[in-house]
Amino acid sequence: MIGHAAGGNNVSGFGNVFLGHQTGIYSTGSSNVLIGSNVSGGGTSTVPLTSNEKLYIDNSNTATPLIWGDFATDQLKLNGKVGIGAVTTFPTTAGTVNVSAYKLFVTGGILTDEVRVNLSSGGSWADYVFAKDYDLKPLAEVEKFINENGHLPNVPSAKQVRQEGIALGEMAKIQQEKIEELMLYLIQQNKEIEILRAEIQTLSAKK
Repeated sequence: MIGHAAGGNNVSGFGNVFLGHQTGIYSTGSSNVLIGSNVSGGGTSTVPLTSNEKLYIDNSNTATPLIWGDFATDQLKLNGKVGIGAVTTFPTTAGTVNVSAYKLFVTGGILTDEVRVNLSSGGSWADYVFAKDYDLKPLAEVEKFINENGHLPNVPSAKQVRQEGIALGEMAKIQQEKIEELMLYLIQQNKEIEILRAEIQTLSAKK
């Protein structure tokens, strides 16, 4: 224990490391590491912190410190924004998109084996394309849209991507929508081909 009144009321815990003014003063737990001024995990003189094997790093007595960890479960939580690489300021916008609520900012690229994006509450996937009432546009109408706009319907344009970037979950859904639409077009064309084949066979038989 290093610091004025550090661990002052910790008379029952053991194996702790307290560093800072009054740090751990309201902690009765064991095997905790508390660093910063007045850090006691939100504990008070009447309701002390009884948790064990925790990490708290902050400069106030809060239950949600800047850095929180659990040694028993190998968990680490950062209760703030994190910048990795040459991040000098945390941006609030990306083009025209508000990113002030984003928590992680990285420069220099990210390499990982897998990225999994969960659907948000109330979110949808592109299977709505297979609904009976889905408005599958005729290919002639799609061609007209492409000629006039330079991109597929419901797909962001290059200009929009430059301004707003890409939300991976939303873009994956849009791409899946186009794949499923393409499958419906192929099914339609296959039916038409089968009809034409049958007509050709009928004509050939008459000859």
